[in-house]
Amino acid sequence: MKVQKFEEVISSNRKKFDSILEDIDKSSNRRKKIALCGQAAILAFNNPCGALNAFALEDILIKISQDSFFASTEKVKKNSFLHVMTRCYSSGGHTRVVERWIASADKDSTHSVVLTGQGSRSIPDLLSQRVKEKSGHMLNIIGKDHLDVALQLRKIACEYEYIILHAHSYDIIPMLAFGTEKFTRPVILYNHSDAWFWVGVSIADFVVEFTDFGMRISKKLRGTQKSCILPLPVDEILTPPVSVKEKYSLKESLGFEKNTKIILTISSAYKFLPIKGIDYMDFMTKFLNKHEDIRLLLIGPHDTQKMIVEANKSTGGKIKAIGVIPNDEIYKYISIADVALDSFPLSSPTSLFDIAKYHVPCLVFNVPHFEFKIFDTEEAICKDLQELELKICNILFKNKKQKMLLKLLEERHLPKGFKKELKECVSKFPQSHKLHKFKQGKADHFIGFQSIIAKNTIAKNSGTKGKVKSFIRKILYFYIKHIYPIGMTSRLYRYLNSFGLV
Repeated sequence: MKVQKFEEVISSNRKKFDSILEDIDKSSNRRKKIALCGQAAILAFNNPCGALNAFALEDILIKISQDSFFASTEKVKKNSFLHVMTRCYSSGGHTRVVERWIASADKDSTHSVVLTGQGSRSIPDLLSQRVKEKSGHMLNIIGKDHLDVALQLRKIACEYEYIILHAHSYDIIPMLAFGTEKFTRPVILYNHSDAWFWVGVSIADFVVEFTDFGMRISKKLRGTQKSCILPLPVDEILTPPVSVKEKYSLKESLGFEKNTKIILTISSAYKFLPIKGIDYMDFMTKFLNKHEDIRLLLIGPHDTQKMIVEANKSTGGKIKAIGVIPNDEIYKYISIADVALDSFPLSSPTSLFDIAKYHVPCLVFNVPHFEFKIFDTEEAICKDLQELELKICNILFKNKKQKMLLKLLEERHLPKGFKKELKECVSKFPQSHKLHKFKQGKADHFIGFQSIIAKNTIAKNSGTKGKVKSFIRKILYFYIKHIYPIGMTSRLYRYLNSFGLV
């Protein structure tokens, strides 16, 4: 089978994306146009096309939004915030940011969360608790299609002073809801996908970034205008201390000796997929083979995944991958770690922050898209794999400490510091909503960090799971193009939307 070059894959994806735009233009059925817009956004997010924005797509969605029924209200509650999410999860950093934002917000403010594609998934108890503490509501919209959900969202949003978008990158529902200036409340977009394609540039009155890198990319390659940096929030340590006996017991349950030194990484499996010259598993395999009493603990990936099986075979079983662990249990595993290593080529910053607060030394490999000031210190950052290996050894065998890391964590990320950062950020929010023009990003900008992201995504899609998803998306696209809306019941729509398929 022929292996396509990176540039060929990007070009092929772009042609597919442009083809969907042509299909949208040809369609006279509004429901079908919207469904095809959803497919275009999903394609661009999951298959790198050489651009991080899509003017033509957003322009279509805005026209539909402006032609749709508008319900308004003058009953806007002062200092109220509506956080718009596609879905929320019990694991991962996406939902943790929303929980911690709400917890750190001004005590007199009201915060509600609305979900546009949760489906039958359960809502994390902590998120519901945080909303309740701020006198808000947990809202799960049930609709028959994207436009129905968008109009319900618009009606709900009219009652709030500020709208904060935490939606998935491909979610076109906020575009349909807020793509009109008849909606007057300011729309704030939280950019949690700074290196991926997303829709929403034209409706974002203000963009909240969590890195300087993300801000530069958004302004240069997306055309965003007003923005600020808001550091990633980190919770205080609320968990009970883990005794020495408990640590030994946990080590034993994992198959580790009690005096074994442990390297910990918490990340989704796809973030480890190698790109030429940047290979986490290859680095760790070579490192572990040099040291008899060191083990690697991975939270996120599973022991059965091919890359783990192969690495374990090469190291004689020195790697333990235990899959996703509930948030309220992770601290126990952090307690047995001697050093934490960020995933690469793609980073997992939220996980690393949560490890660092427990005073576990943290190290990062300096890849182009990683830019967090807290880790950009001589203590933590490693410019190459040789330096990374040296620093791991210095921590494990020479007991090197990281004083600067903890100081920066307290100043900007832990609740006391983050509250100040959040208050300053909110003070910059605009007071009204306008639509914003922007230029289409060009494929020739697809260099540097984008190539790393794209190559990782392409590698992920080339696996069995990726191929199955691609096959399902092709079938769905054929159905939407030629048959939809016939056969699309409300129940089927909600199911497909909850998996990001429509």
